Amino acid sequence: MPAATQRGQALLRLMDVALRDQVFLTVPTPTIADVACYSYTAHAPEGHIPLEPYGHVRAWIARIEGLPGFVAMPRS
Repeated sequence: MPAATQRGQALLRLMDVALRDQVFLTVPTPTIADVACYSYTAHAPEGHIPLEPYGHVRAWIARIEGLPGFVAMPRS
């Protein structure tokens, strides 16, 4: 497994643990941290890093996508 894939999975595990007890990454409302992390995280499967093992991350992605005015980034 490539090192970048291993790092990506490690980061997703950290995010998943953090999001187990909170709605957004840092505080109860979305911040620039959520916006900054969203695109890379939501598009991880395009880099062959599946999101299925990370249920809290997937729920967080859905919350971001449900924000008013959300515009999705096109898939590659």
